[in-house]
Amino acid sequence: MISSAEKHPCISYVSSPAGTLPARQGPFDLVSLAGVLPYLDVATLADKLKRVCRRSAMVLVYDFKIDLDGIVAALNLPRTPSMYDYNHATNLSGAAGYTTLDAKSEQISFSVTSRELASLLLANEDRARRIAGCLGQEDPTNGLVLQIDKKIADLTLSATTWYALHRQD
Repeated sequence: MISSAEKHPCISYVSSPAGTLPARQGPFDLVSLAGVLPYLDVATLADKLKRVCRRSAMVLVYDFKIDLDGIVAALNLPRTPSMYDYNHATNLSGAAGYTTLDAKSEQISFSVTSRELASLLLANEDRARRIAGCLGQEDPTNGLVLQIDKKIADLTLSATTWYALHRQD
């Protein structure tokens, strides 16, 4: 995302692994958190953000979940059990020192190719291992694409998106 961002002399973009904040490059006016809050202690992160952000900094939190259950069933693929309790809607609402300006969840639909759908199905490591075993192939991509082409006519997927915009008080 940073390499695609529009360059501007007054804007600096910084990327940081989840849970670490580059304090030496701050203070920040905007922080974007994509799909990381369920893995972190929100209260600890909120405190860390206060140290590296300007007062009134904005914090955008977002996540998404693509509904693949119908596709998995239609292809007769092994279901992947949830390995942890992942809450896509986690945000800074209720965190001390933050005001939630907006928080929404929306349903969206989008079309994919059979190869893109195969990539989505194989993106989960446990599901990919199960699919490889089911198809008897070390790299199940091409076999999965063939199955998708045979069994799935409508390659329109639905996803739920969550986002919240917070202002640091």
